[in-house]
Amino acid sequence: MGPCSLILHPNPDDARRERIESYKAKVRALRVSNDVLRVVEDQDIPFFRRWFAESFGKECEKLNVLRRRCEELEFLQRAATDYYFFVGGSYPKALTKVLNAHAEGSLNQMLQNIAKEMEEDDAEFFGDVEDEDDFDDAFKSGFREIFGLEEDDAKNGWNDPHKANASKEFNNSSETSNDPFKNLYRKMAKKLHPDFNPDQSIEHNSLWHDLQSAYQWNDMDRLEEINRSINGQSAVGIDLLAISLGDLAKLTKDIAMKVRSVEQRIREEKKEEYWDFTRRRNQQAFLNRISSKIRKSIMHESIAFESMILETEFEFDRLRAAGKPRKKQPNKKSGKQTPKTS
Repeated sequence: MGPCSLILHPNPDDARRERIESYKAKVRALRVSNDVLRVVEDQDIPFFRRWFAESFGKECEKLNVLRRRCEELEFLQRAATDYYFFVGGSYPKALTKVLNAHAEGSLNQMLQNIAKEMEEDDAEFFGDVEDEDDFDDAFKSGFREIFGLEEDDAKNGWNDPHKANASKEFNNSSETSNDPFKNLYRKMAKKLHPDFNPDQSIEHNSLWHDLQSAYQWNDMDRLEEINRSINGQSAVGIDLLAISLGDLAKLTKDIAMKVRSVEQRIREEKKEEYWDFTRRRNQQAFLNRISSKIRKSIMHESIAFESMILETEFEFDRLRAAGKPRKKQPNKKSGKQTPKTS
């Protein structure tokens, strides 16, 4: 037997202890990263928005006027296109009809009439559905077919899809996971979910919202605190000693992936002006720098909107002129009306 055939196996207890410490280290790193993001969302962004509104309120209002005008022109273009494709004729004439209706305040009624006619033309696709009840039954049948709901599930959850989804999520044994974090969440969610506990107390309702927040932030400690609040102080959350080494390694890997995801989000958030605004809002140099950057951004966006508006309005005027009927001129020799040549 050669020396290469000798393999040293670590002590199982040491291996488990190392895995547990690695897992706890990843959980701590995730908690720290989440706390950083919480500060940004709860403090930096609100402070920044308040300062932004006070500093650039008038500029933003002018920008919003330009934006709304662009949206209005885009809406008119789409309406003219729909009119052209459905009613026919030429696009300049369709645009003229739409602009005239818009000026008279009757554009919405025109579009509703067109939509009604389109619905009547499309009625042939639903020829086998004779009344509203038949359509309702057909829609429920299609819903069951697409989402794989059983007959009883469709009947019980049709009027309350949220409750049906909750029942499917928390009662389906096939969804049992090897992830203790998710299993503990599902266990508590079943106890706190408003659909299962319609008469729950204010305290339990608050715990339900805390539970959603803890799940969103992958906060293991908070999840265990909520579990102890529900079951008493002696309740145990996640027993890492009862988890196999393979599952513990997978759990550690999953937490590590979440840590990397949160850290990537932090790197992206740091590029925004609101990052660390709570601490730096009293630094005049910092405020001057981001104020200059924001003013340039608003100015460039305003110029772009103004250019789009001018180009679109010019194109509207050109097409509207092309869509008007040509005036006839009297023929000097015969006295007859002849079309005006361009």
